[in-house]
Amino acid sequence: MQSVVSERPDLADTHFDFHSSNGSIQVTSQDLSATDISWLQGKLNGNTSLVASVMAFHDDAVSGYAEWAQADGTPLTESQSDAVSKKADGLGGFMSLFRSLGQEAQKYQMKDGGYKLADGSTMNLGEDPTTAAGFLLFAESAQAAENGTSSFVSTSGKTLYGGQMDVFQNTSVIPNFFPESETRSLGFSRTA
Repeated sequence: MQSVVSERPDLADTHFDFHSSNGSIQVTSQDLSATDISWLQGKLNGNTSLVASVMAFHDDAVSGYAEWAQADGTPLTESQSDAVSKKADGLGGFMSLFRSLGQEAQKYQMKDGGYKLADGSTMNLGEDPTTAAGFLLFAESAQAAENGTSSFVSTSGKTLYGGQMDVFQNTSVIPNFFPESETRSLGFSRTA
């Protein structure tokens, strides 16, 4: 996102989202022109690390879905697997997912004070990451929370250092992606 902000500062505060689409990244936005969407999409798809991460998320979702179907006794056919892959592409946007992760993480932060980054600026996991500039601020706060490099200053002036929280380990905001099933649980049986 840093290169987006550097190369196109006019897009820094414009809202957008992206999701996987047949092995690449597709950008969606109500605020960007078709030309800007195309430029941003090309920029994001040019980031091989980002594309690999998006595809890993997609592939893990498809694999998990197939494993649940297999465990339920209804393995997927090839055409069903293709349909599940397309369905996984539509699970939602990553920027929206990051926003939900940040908002959920804020619920577990201490109140009656404020969090600071190592440079003294405010740590804000509630920063709206649906713009390039907002994403950079959110990512900086999420990294500080994970590394324990932020501090908490209470309203009474006490400072606490080193608290850690991995914003991305909160599975409650990850979309549920399981096959429909009459089975209510998966069980284990023991054989002697």
